[in-house]
Amino acid sequence: MKNASDVGDLKAVSMNLMHASLGVTDEVYAILSDQDVGARISAIGKTNDVGTANKATLAEELRRLAAQLETE
Repeated sequence: MKNASDVGDLKAVSMNLMHASLGVTDEVYAILSDQDVGARISAIGKTNDVGTANKATLAEELRRLAAQLETE
């Protein structure tokens, strides 16, 4: 899970584990240690900017996942 580079990678892991939703995979496998949380928070805003197309794709995927979580 730590090596996933985007939501698609996370979804692939979830499907490979035959989970009903990404939420199940997240609850079981994506628990971050305090050190991981600190490192990720520190890195926010320090990465290269993604292109407009990637932003739109990511935004759409986040909306889809939010809707999925609301129905669970």
